[in-house]
Amino acid sequence: MPEPSLTAAFDAAQRRHTEAVAELVPLLVEMALATVTEVLPAADTLETEGEMNEDWAFTLRIQRVLDAAGDVLYDVGVGHDYPEAETTIHEVGRRC
Repeated sequence: MPEPSLTAAFDAAQRRHTEAVAELVPLLVEMALATVTEVLPAADTLETEGEMNEDWAFTLRIQRVLDAAGDVLYDVGVGHDYPEAETTIHEVGRRC
């Protein structure tokens, strides 16, 4: 059984991690939306899927981009006619 001080240090580190994730997630989403609106200015909502890649890194994959009315501007299954939109959405997934 670990020493109580080791368990306490672990618990404290886990709390800091949880707090950091809670701070980082909204920033990640805001950064992703800001990047997408550079190529799809009407973008209002990102429908995403989180996953862990082969390096055990969590990533954000954009599935659909919607405007304020809920109309689909981009769908991963259909793609987009504007190549820069495709590239930007792919890059957001690689960086986020």
